[in-house]
Amino acid sequence: MEEKQTKKKKYRIGLVIGSVDEEFSNQICKGAMRASELLGDDLFIIPMKYLNIKYYDPTQDIQWEYQYNYLAAYAQQADLDLVIMSFATVACLGTPHQNAYLINNFGDTPIFMVASEDENYSSVSYDNKSGFIEGIEYLIKERNRKHLCLLSGPKSNSDAIERYNVFMDVMKKHNMTADDSVVAYGYFNEDCEDEVEDLLIRNPQADAIVCANDLMARTVYKVLKKYNFVIGEDICVMGFDNMEDSDIQEPPLASVSAQASSLGYRAFIEAHRLLKEYGRENYPVVHYMEKTSFINRQSASGRYEPVKQLHDDDKKYFRHKIVNMESLDHKMNILARDMLMLESSSDQTYGSFLKALVPVEEIEDCYLFTFNKPIIYHANEDWSTLPDSIYLRAYKHGKNVIEVPSNKQIVKIKDIFSGRYLREEPKNYVLVDIFCREYQYGVMLCTVPYELFHYVENLGYQLSIGLKIKELFGSKEKLLEERDDMLYILEKENNYLGSLSFYDELTGIFNRRGLNNQMMKYLDDGDCIGKRMVLIMADLNFLKEINDKFGHDEGDYALKNAAEAVSSSVSENGVACRIGGDEFVGLSFLDDEEHLTEIKRRIKKYLRDFNKTSTKPYEVKLSVGCAEFILDRDVDISEIMTKADQKLYEDKRRKGAFVIRDI
Repeated sequence: MEEKQTKKKKYRIGLVIGSVDEEFSNQICKGAMRASELLGDDLFIIPMKYLNIKYYDPTQDIQWEYQYNYLAAYAQQADLDLVIMSFATVACLGTPHQNAYLINNFGDTPIFMVASEDENYSSVSYDNKSGFIEGIEYLIKERNRKHLCLLSGPKSNSDAIERYNVFMDVMKKHNMTADDSVVAYGYFNEDCEDEVEDLLIRNPQADAIVCANDLMARTVYKVLKKYNFVIGEDICVMGFDNMEDSDIQEPPLASVSAQASSLGYRAFIEAHRLLKEYGRENYPVVHYMEKTSFINRQSASGRYEPVKQLHDDDKKYFRHKIVNMESLDHKMNILARDMLMLESSSDQTYGSFLKALVPVEEIEDCYLFTFNKPIIYHANEDWSTLPDSIYLRAYKHGKNVIEVPSNKQIVKIKDIFSGRYLREEPKNYVLVDIFCREYQYGVMLCTVPYELFHYVENLGYQLSIGLKIKELFGSKEKLLEERDDMLYILEKENNYLGSLSFYDELTGIFNRRGLNNQMMKYLDDGDCIGKRMVLIMADLNFLKEINDKFGHDEGDYALKNAAEAVSSSVSENGVACRIGGDEFVGLSFLDDEEHLTEIKRRIKKYLRDFNKTSTKPYEVKLSVGCAEFILDRDVDISEIMTKADQKLYEDKRRKGAFVIRDI
């Protein structure tokens, strides 16, 4: 008689992390996902970003980013077996009170720390000191550097404090300057150019700069090259974390080996083991250490090293990733466009939002939860309290989208990660925040592959747009029913709408609303009906590369000139519009003999002439698609845009590689 097999226990483990689009957090997720797949557990990634995020990147418009903190409440109230906490990221800018409040609200849920230590919780962290000391000692002893400086993280951050203390101890040991005159403070990101320049001004004799992480070291490279310092000879540079691209910097960056993916992997493995051996109630406090070591490269040694070349497999992988990114971006833009074409809230079922995501095969499962009414959440308010319940409106399994009957939609928050609707087989999920300004609409729980983590926020934005439009359409229909109060309500709505501009602030051409308004004018003008028109869709190529390599000011410059190129191609009565990001639309009347190819040729010629005289190290290029139609009141603009979009996509496939010019 065969023995009955005991079903393996599947744990539900949360991972509270910063932004999954940033490399350190991203790598922790990568390691944890690999471990969860190996062990057969469910992993729920909760990207709550950062407490006090308004201080994180002053150059970015992050007024509403505090909304992501609200996701922590789901992990705190849900029935999870354990929560892995990347405290070093989410609390790096928090006050002691905020940090304690965050931890305490998890109640009796076991917490396992990753990348930081706390005597009250089990943890996996790095022995950061050994590799850091080794690198600083190398600069002093082997390279005979006499004037070392430190580019530190925030003064309140535990990792930054540790690295600061190690630096000062080594400096004192060698009777070198050990005070804040040789230190500058940043936020562990690349936005520290002013701090680096100030550090060099205060220390003109500096011959080595030790950085708290590799991201900050990139900015040190930028500043040193700006002033023609030879890195590794005039000034040595050392980073920390040994990120995946450290060895392809020019010159290769010396760093401390601290792979975040190995931390995420080890944290999940050990957390699972402790749960299995001791259970939730008797969960012990155990600390594990991952060794670090100094990785010497040209930026510290001064010895020439050829920059690492990508192997054919790497090139194939990155090409595949770029194609996937372009394809998903294309689908997301169509989703946003089509939702604006709907005429009433009845056209906008919750399932229709998920159906729009069906072509994105990589997202196999997703579950859309919303509140009965949006919740208002202002900055500096208590984000730890959620309603007891939320509504599961629709979900997607593979290509099947299911609308949930209204009598079965209510789900207790504590059951959101363990509901009957989740698949039996283990999965890696990401919790996506859905908000608009101060309004929280709900969340989406979905299986986003690691390679598409950069689209997690994009998914939230798209759903927020859809739910906001649904809300506005519902308001419009209610206005029509309440005829007695219509004039008063319409006056309020018009005041609100009147405050919105028809023009794109950056480029000065129409925005999406301005384009729609102009289209209505054409349809109302009897002289325009029956005329030939062309709809132009254009994408600015390589905007991300321009932003990454030369800064967002240069990206804005490229966008403005792309707008000029589209504007120059339309007729006197035509219009040009920026509909978002790097996307532009033009509407132009055609002469009797004028052909679509002439429109496209004008845009390309304008940019060729512009690039010939430009002194920029990059070229401004557009991918363009055009579709002709006869203007009449029954014209289906959505269909025309789809045709133009297809032509644009064909043109984009021929765009070639991004090239930096010698000027």
